[in-house]
Order: sequence, then C-alpha cells, then structure tokens
Amino acid sequence: MIANLLVLAMAAAPPDPCELPTGRDANPCAARVGHCFDLEIAGQRTERFGPSDTRDSLRKAIGYDVCWVLRDRTPGVDKVRALANARTPALGESRSPLELVVYGLEGQQIPTTKGIRTDPTVRIGGVEMQTVVDVIDTANLPDGAYAVKVRYVGTENWDQQVVLLWVERAGAKAKPAE
Repeated sequence: MIANLLVLAMAAAPPDPCELPTGRDANPCAARVGHCFDLEIAGQRTERFGPSDTRDSLRKAIGYDVCWVLRDRTPGVDKVRALANARTPALGESRSPLELVVYGLEGQQIPTTKGIRTDPTVRIGGVEMQTVVDVIDTANLPDGAYAVKVRYVGTENWDQQVVLLWVERAGAKAKPAE
C-alpha cells in the first residue's frame, strides 16, 4: 500500500522542465531549455540552475524556465559564445548569429537603439525577412540581476538557454549568486 502511494505521489509531481529528457526516444533539443549546446558569457561557462523558489518566481516574471546560471558576477553580457557539446550535432551548423534577449530583474533602465535584424530562416519573396529590433550595448549594462535568453539557430534544429546572472562593474556591489 505504501509503495503504491509513493508511486502515485511521484506520478502526480510535475517533472522538472529543466531536466535532460531521458529514454531511448527522448530528444534533448525538443525541450528548448539549452541542453543541445554549451554557453560561455564573458569567459564563464553557464551551469545548471537547480529547482528553487527563485527559479519559480523567475518563470512567473519573464515567462521562461530559467535553467542556467553564471555563478560569478560578470562585468557585462558580451563575448557570448555557443560551444559544441555531445548533443550539438542535432542542431547542425549555425545559421545566424546568436540572438540575445535581456531582462532586467531589478528595474534597471536598459538603453537601446533601433536596429535591423535579418532572419535567414524566414524568406519573403525569396528575400530574408528583416525586422526592426531594439539593440542594447550588452557590455555596458547597469549593475544588477538579469535573465538573458540566448537562442542558437542551427541548420537542423534550434535551442535556447535562459541564464540568471549578475552584472557588476569594478567598484560596484551587486546581489550575490544564490
């Protein structure tokens, strides 16, 4: 009886959306939470961000599962590189530059300018689609906590990582990593 209750309790608990899918037919890229590439921001590799109340509140605030974290503070969100891992071949070769979306979590005013983004994955009348976007200087973000969504578009598939990080330039004090 107790064993049956444990099985029911485990079945009722929703799975962690940030876990790597398992099983013979599981596609690690399908969850779109960043298992299909490794990411480096300003020389630091992202790490898995385990389940927590912070992760739950971030999901409610920005609408995405935040599955990754930079443990050490960073002076900015520049020098972002997607790196190959064992699952990267499922993405194929990169089709476009990395796309970054930055969310200030402490009310930071992020200065932007208008720019044009060309999307090679969508063609209109044979021409790559262009859209107007807000462009930020990721090397000069105000100090504080951020969630950064990094999207990698490959020739075979796509994946994205949403990373929690803290920007702190020399002499400033920011919230420590949890």
